[in-house]
Amino acid sequence: MVNIQPVYRNTQVNYSQATQFSVCQPALSLIIVSVVAAVLAIVALVCSQSLLSIELGTALVLVSLILFASAMFMIYKMRQEPKELLIPKTIMELIQEHYPSIVVDFIRDQEVSIYEIHHLISILNKTSVFDKAPVYLQEKLLQFGIEKFKDVHPSKLPNFEEILLQHCPLHWLGRLVYPMVSDVTPGTYGYYWCGPLGLYENAPSLFERRSLLLLKKISFGEFALLEDGLKKNTWSSSELVQIRQNLFTRYYADKEEVDEAELNADYEQFDSLLHLIFSHKLSWKQVQLFQYMNESGWDWLCDFDSQGEGFQLSRLVGLLHSSWALYEAKEQFYLPEVSLLTWEELIEMQLLSKPAKHGVAKDLCNVFEKHFQRFRQYLGSLDLNQRFENTFLNYPKYHLDRE
Repeated sequence: MVNIQPVYRNTQVNYSQATQFSVCQPALSLIIVSVVAAVLAIVALVCSQSLLSIELGTALVLVSLILFASAMFMIYKMRQEPKELLIPKTIMELIQEHYPSIVVDFIRDQEVSIYEIHHLISILNKTSVFDKAPVYLQEKLLQFGIEKFKDVHPSKLPNFEEILLQHCPLHWLGRLVYPMVSDVTPGTYGYYWCGPLGLYENAPSLFERRSLLLLKKISFGEFALLEDGLKKNTWSSSELVQIRQNLFTRYYADKEEVDEAELNADYEQFDSLLHLIFSHKLSWKQVQLFQYMNESGWDWLCDFDSQGEGFQLSRLVGLLHSSWALYEAKEQFYLPEVSLLTWEELIEMQLLSKPAKHGVAKDLCNVFEKHFQRFRQYLGSLDLNQRFENTFLNYPKYHLDRE
């Protein structure tokens, strides 16, 4: 049973509500004009009734009644019409699949945003408390009725973030490229994390097929020792060599028969990729994200990234990250209709953009372009190739030499 204790705070700006209000402004304006006109007509009638003929007075009364009735009818229709959700249809379907009907009813009734859903599920799961939630979510809960959630049991509520990580590739990529990295401008994190590993010349990106299984197999202890070894220049020590060999053995555990020559060659490639990945300074939190990635999805990302001149995801995610389109906490910039595309939707969009004319990332961005119009004022050019090249001009370049 969920026990929520409300605590009131000062009001904060709700950007999602502001966006919704702007959509309804024409209808609200008509209502206001109708009511004001009706009131003025009645006042005019009362103030000058002795000077008016019966016919004119009757006409003013009728006009007042018609205007007032029109205003009331518009208010009624606005209440009857389904509210425009701040959440894509496919995500609502996932919510309906994983959460109780009362949670779904609350989201629909109160026009809850993705950012608020994260807080709501945390509160219901008792991993957070009511007074830590945004004020506008507190108000929505109070308006809807907190007591309606009394029968919701936390043990039955899956983590909302995990659902999004499993089903929404751009959301997953947004989490991957969010962490800070020294000597890299915050606005270019998307380019860095999806770009050449370790900033080495001729190095691949993280989106190599081997990377997924490698990062799923490594333990925290192994990760910490290898990370420390690279920092202290002890990568070639016998202890770390043994760790990498053990990791390689687990990596190949499910593979069918392989001859010794192929195994030795594969180990060299495996070890080289492992070194590049650690040179890229991934955090353990980033590595854990790979537990939510399946093999078919990873293969698609690798194929997407390698097309054209390569680093297609660096181009695409670099733009999305720099515009804050992937981050629900930045509600005034967040684009759920882009960030929360499911695997099926994104793959279908990419297929529709073929044959690629300017590179798959550029063609996919052309599909998103209508969403980027409001970012032009501070993003400048939306030329993905030019932005990619300009970004890496400012990065240091290293030669791939492990000795």
